[in-house]
Amino acid sequence: MANERILIVEDDRSTLRMLAESVEAAGYRASVAQTAAGAVAAARAQQPDVIVLDLVLPDRSGLEVCRELRGGASTDGVPIIMVTALGEPADKVSGLDLGADDYMVKPVDIPELLARIRALLRRHQSGQGEGSTAIAVDGFVIQPERLSVKRDGSVAVQLTALEFKLLYQLAARPDEIFSRQQLQSLVWGQEHGNTERAVDVLVNRLRGKLDALPKGSSIVRTVRGVGYRFRG
Repeated sequence: MANERILIVEDDRSTLRMLAESVEAAGYRASVAQTAAGAVAAARAQQPDVIVLDLVLPDRSGLEVCRELRGGASTDGVPIIMVTALGEPADKVSGLDLGADDYMVKPVDIPELLARIRALLRRHQSGQGEGSTAIAVDGFVIQPERLSVKRDGSVAVQLTALEFKLLYQLAARPDEIFSRQQLQSLVWGQEHGNTERAVDVLVNRLRGKLDALPKGSSIVRTVRGVGYRFRG
């Protein structure tokens, strides 16, 4: 462990203290914020390794914070775990759609939170566990060490940990069709509680970024009624 910094954003002081103490007891450095404005400022100044973000904040929604962080050059790739008392599938999809990498419902189970932090750190720091081998196909270069993709010498597009893992899984076996259930297991893990709808949300996020590349939007293709494939 490299003493990674975890930014915890939570307006309830007792919950904030409990989360911060638990994170520090696990060997991480904890920094805290109780408002949306404080969260954005801290994320930009500190560039944390993971952000644990409450959905309900006194000045703005955590969803708005997530959107703003994903739109900033220095914070776009920071893994975000959304934490909220709202557990409806629509709330989960909204968080994932705006760029959250993971989603937990209160009351937070500390061992589970720490496990999810570790998983996000592994994905972010080691190219999603796919090793350091870049994939070059049809002019596209997918680089694990940078969590990026470019085509024909274009400026590289930076991806979040989950966006990159999805792209890498598809590109490693071009033209193979993956069902949503398969991708859900490959990206989040078999034990994770995400719905298959979360795969569609992640694909749309990925495609939105790939639109910046020449012919980028055609990388991930939908196989109607089945799932997705790379090219083909």
